[in-house]
Amino acid sequence: MTIDASGENIEKSPVFQRLLADATHIESDFYAFKAMYRQIWEKDHSAKLMILKCHLVVEHYLTSYLEAANPASPGIATARLTFAQKVDLADHPQANFHFFITGIKSLNSLRNKVVHRLDFVPSENDLAPIAEPVRVWRNAAGEPVPAGFDVLDVFTELVCGFMHSTTKMIGRHAKGAGLPGLLNWYVDAKIAEQSGEPELPSTLSH
Repeated sequence: MTIDASGENIEKSPVFQRLLADATHIESDFYAFKAMYRQIWEKDHSAKLMILKCHLVVEHYLTSYLEAANPASPGIATARLTFAQKVDLADHPQANFHFFITGIKSLNSLRNKVVHRLDFVPSENDLAPIAEPVRVWRNAAGEPVPAGFDVLDVFTELVCGFMHSTTKMIGRHAKGAGLPGLLNWYVDAKIAEQSGEPELPSTLSH
């Protein structure tokens, strides 16, 4: 005899009696489920896992960049911002990774499909907005363009490299003013170049 938390005999409960009466069908359903479950579990999910990995790595560098670019808004890393909201915050036409924004948004769209749709199978057409900036960049450099899902790896490295570089430049040249400070430094450097005067290091320019 099995007693539940309320002290009642489970075997005599109406639910248990119904389950017992339907036991043959339940067993048949379970074996059918196992076959279906193994088919889903053993499917090749490597492309989906790559999308999730790239998304996580991009978000890491994106968050670091936003904290440097917006020193007046501390706590971005702990704020409950979605990936899309972070991308919108970072989307500035003069940021040096602006060229990749459409691809970053497409990566986020792919990630959302992967985590919310078990039947979703990413195709090369889904990768087109991600592959395009890689193609342009690689062609300009005279380097081969990766095929298939290998483009995700290259895209992620490029995007994160640009974000990391910009974050470091903000730290060196923005004088605590975030992205606006860096943009001002760009302008000052251009004026100095046009005038033919060498730019002074930031520590000597005061």
